[in-house]
Amino acid sequence: MLLRRRSTEETIEPYPIRVGVFVCHCGTNIAGVADVPALVEAAKQMPDVVHAEDLQFACAKSSLDRITQVIKEKKLNRVVVASCSPVTHLRFFQDSAKRAGLNPYLVEMTNIRNLDTWVHSDRKVATEKAKDMIRMAVAKVHHMVPLSTIKLPVIKRALVVGCGPAGLAAATGLAGAGIETILVEKADECGGMLRRLNRLEPEGIEARKLLDRMVEEAREVGVKFMLGTTIKDVSGFTGNFHVVLSNGTELDVGAIIVATGAKPYIPTEFNYGKDPRVLTTLDLENGKAVDGKNVAIINCVGSRTGGRGCSKYCCAVGLSKALELREQGKNVVLIYRDIMGVDPEVEDLYKKARDAGVLFIRIPRKAELTEAIKMDSGKLIVKDVELGDDVEIPFDNIVLNIGLTPSEDTDEVAKILRLSKDQEGFLMESHPKLGPVDTMTPGIFIAGAARGPKNVGEAIAEGYAAAARALMMLAQGYVTKEPFIPKFDWSKCTKCGLCIKACPYNAIRGRSW
Repeated sequence: MLLRRRSTEETIEPYPIRVGVFVCHCGTNIAGVADVPALVEAAKQMPDVVHAEDLQFACAKSSLDRITQVIKEKKLNRVVVASCSPVTHLRFFQDSAKRAGLNPYLVEMTNIRNLDTWVHSDRKVATEKAKDMIRMAVAKVHHMVPLSTIKLPVIKRALVVGCGPAGLAAATGLAGAGIETILVEKADECGGMLRRLNRLEPEGIEARKLLDRMVEEAREVGVKFMLGTTIKDVSGFTGNFHVVLSNGTELDVGAIIVATGAKPYIPTEFNYGKDPRVLTTLDLENGKAVDGKNVAIINCVGSRTGGRGCSKYCCAVGLSKALELREQGKNVVLIYRDIMGVDPEVEDLYKKARDAGVLFIRIPRKAELTEAIKMDSGKLIVKDVELGDDVEIPFDNIVLNIGLTPSEDTDEVAKILRLSKDQEGFLMESHPKLGPVDTMTPGIFIAGAARGPKNVGEAIAEGYAAAARALMMLAQGYVTKEPFIPKFDWSKCTKCGLCIKACPYNAIRGRSW
């Protein structure tokens, strides 16, 4: 069923053509390489351009308001914005045009940042290329015509994949708002990594009590649990996804939230798994005891190395374990690159650990752990940045403070849903600021450790954020589809069928000949 679009008030006539060009500085991303004033002057000489100006940050609210104002004042009926990627920013300029009374499909962006100034360092070359790109965009808008969007009804049902803290939060948020919600979990019980933890730092909350409370809240609002189940196939489009589960169930849902979590890094450094004196912070959480008197805690094991970033939560864990061991009467040395106290509570932990007598030794920030720290029977030889020399630290036990890595579940779901991943293998959001829980496929959202290492509090917050984004679409009752429809040129089609396999939306049906 197709719903007719309610017409918006478009007060600006599309003809005769009057083009406005706006060139963005993007800080120094564009202006630091290309000659922006020269681009504006060149644009003024192009066919049917009646206005051209530069903006410091075209996507800033003040600049968007300025574009709206100029469109109204000068009756612009074609707009070219020379700035960054239309994938992330075109909608903002289209909204500015709509507010001015101009059909939003008469706005064109040309990406002179990613495709020009980020590529070329020569100012003259970059400027000339940018002129050509603006010239092409101006030529293109002459062929653009007003279009109308269409509205398709959505299925008011959501699927959440993963029953960790992020998944439980997302499912609870949606079900609590009256949306039928199905939560699918591969394991036979909920919790994910949370089941393997004892106490959450820096808050000091008992992990099991938190998990039990979250599961109870989800059940109270009507979340339907399917444990021991995975997704096998997903087809359809935004607001109308058809999902096949491993238990044979088939569902039609309007939105999907992926919260498949992450897994702990398994160290190979410092003879872990071979030397019984070497433990991990997760081992301590799971009840393994530190028998020796002298304990060395090593931060950043599995993080900030080999292309992997900071796991963020580890510093709070390391400080907590150092304080806990110190209170047991141990001599504790914490070896670190940086203490990433992203929360005030982490700073408090650091002060408590320092006051309790924990010794802190900083190693070179960019050095590999196994280069800056050498094991020699019962002692560690550590490069101390503050002293500028090696120091010897006797140890009875070593505790490796480990980070998180992408889980196999995340990899499987990414393949089925065709989701992008970053260089570490975590799911990638559509934009770190403008769409932190959105994906490039509208209607599919991500949350929690599946999109990168974080503590439980952040994972829960992202779960609720993903639920809010999904609810915006589901509560509206329809999705707006772009009016761009491909046309086949059958005279050039060889019937190879490769387009069927390549289409990321499974929108093309047929068979190869």
